[in-house]
This record gives sequence, C-alpha cells and structure tokens, in this order.
Amino acid sequence: RTLINPLAFRLPLGDPNRLLARLDGLGRLLFRPAAFWLWLVAVGLAALAAAGAWRELLAFGTTHLHSPAYLGLLWLIFPAVKAAHELGHGLAVRRWGGDIHEAGIALLVLMPAPYVDASAASGFLGRSQRALVSAAGIMVELAIAAFGLLLWSQLDSATLRDIGFALFLIGSLSTLLFNGNPLLRFDGYHILCDALDLPNLASRSAATWHYLLRRHLLQLPAEPPQTGRGERKWLLAYAPLSLVYRLLITVSIVFWLSGLWLFAAVLAAVYFVLAMIALP
Repeated sequence: RTLINPLAFRLPLGDPNRLLARLDGLGRLLFRPAAFWLWLVAVGLAALAAAGAWRELLAFGTTHLHSPAYLGLLWLIFPAVKAAHELGHGLAVRRWGGDIHEAGIALLVLMPAPYVDASAASGFLGRSQRALVSAAGIMVELAIAAFGLLLWSQLDSATLRDIGFALFLIGSLSTLLFNGNPLLRFDGYHILCDALDLPNLASRSAATWHYLLRRHLLQLPAEPPQTGRGERKWLLAYAPLSLVYRLLITVSIVFWLSGLWLFAAVLAAVYFVLAMIALP
C-alpha cells in the first residue's frame, strides 16, 4: 500500500506500545464523562468566538497564507498537531485494552505527518468504543484549534498570534475537510459506520452501484447485494457523494501543486485520472 499513491504513503518506524503503556493513566483521565463535557464546552465556546470573528479570521488568512514564511510555519506545525492527533488514537486504543504495534511517518500531499496503526480497535465488541477511538484524534485537533484561537485573539505578540492562527487553521479546517469528513475513508467515515451500524459502507455502496449499472444500464446478469433493514438509502447515497467530494479535493490538490511545481501537478493529475477513473 505504501507504494500505491505517491501523494500519500507511509514509512513504518517502530513499535510504540511500551511508550503508550506509560501514558495509560493519562488515557484513563481523558476518557471520562467529565473530560468530555469540559472539551465540549471549550470547543463550543471557541466555535462561537470563531463565528463572531469570522471576518477578521478571513482577512488574517488572506493576508498571511500567501507568504512563503507563513506556509513554512504551517509546514512545521502540521506534524506536531498530527502527532497529538495520533496520540489521541493511541490512548483511546489502550484505554479499552488494545495495543498499538506500528507507528511511523506518512507523507500527505508533501506534508509529513506521524501516524499510528489503530486497527486493533476493529476487534472491540462495542460500537461506541470503536467510534470513540476514531473520534479521539478529531477531538484532540479541535481542542488544539480552540487553544490556537485563544492565542490569536488574546495576545499581542505577532509571533504567538501567527502560531495561534496556524494551530486554529490546521486543527479546524483540515479536520473538517479531511479527517472528520465521512465522505473520505478517514476517521469520520469510521465514526459514521460504527454510529449507524453500517459496516464496510464504502465498499458495499460501490457494490450496490456496480450491480445497478450492470443490471439496468448494461442489461447483464448480476446478483443483487444483500442489505439490512434501513441500509438501502445509505448504500445508494454514499458512493456518488463520496466520488464527487473526492474529485473536488483532487482538483484542489492538483491546482495547489501547479502553483508550486507544474511538472508535479501534471504527474498528480495523470495519476488521479488513472487511479480514480480509468482503472476502476
């Protein structure tokens, strides 16, 4: 898998389970109802503050995001935020008796980011436990975004305000567009599957559309996929919505790369056409 996508691959670096075991006490402290309500209040207040200061945030971003120095700052802060995200996954897996035996560095569209293999959570019997493992990283990033907004809005230091805005931008925007979006097969997707009891939603939705196209468009014999009660609407909706969203993200990535290096953008466009359209 690490060789399939040149814009998203993983490099395993070791087994972090012993290190995470030393943090089990922190995991027990964080995954309590009181900690959740405290997080909810903090993030809720930050969301209200961001809505009230939306014009100022937009103006600040418009001014600074074209600066190479600020893009460099984002590039440095991004791995730290994602490391906290992955630590959230690791603590959650350990909290409910799982182990983490792989950690490393992923390169996502030229951005380095740590990762942990939290697949042990798939063995948890409780859907709520599996959903919380998936949600842990998102919750950590939203808490970081709330802290970043506090720095940006309350401090006078230009450097600290820049750092605060970077934390806010990465912890909120990247989470909502990627990790928290169920239309991509990241954390939000697994939360949706476990919360609504829709296992393997993406592959089953694709199989449903494959059957419909063969049976009704090509007039070829095909076996209808089995569906549970209330699943059909989700199976019909997910694949096309996910495809449209992935195409939008893909076009955005290609245009972003074109501003950095045209040759890389052309290679990425060719790869995406092959991987998303031609080969399927």
